[in-house]
Amino acid sequence: MSLKIEQIKRGSLSVRKITGYTEKELSELNSMDYRDMKAKIMESLVSRRLIPYGTFILSAWVTDGAVFIETGVSPRG
Repeated sequence: MSLKIEQIKRGSLSVRKITGYTEKELSELNSMDYRDMKAKIMESLVSRRLIPYGTFILSAWVTDGAVFIETGVSPRG
């Protein structure tokens, strides 16, 4: 299944909701070290060209059958 990104608003934060991960993938992400989880999510998004170059994940979490991320952009671009 392909991943799908949806921009959502949570209070004053802008968050991206990523759906399309299998239950097994979500379970694996949830059991990883936090830094490894962020790296794995980033790898899957970059390899599918779903986020632009220079974007990085500020925070990430798995809940309700989806992955949620807050992103930033590298000042070096």
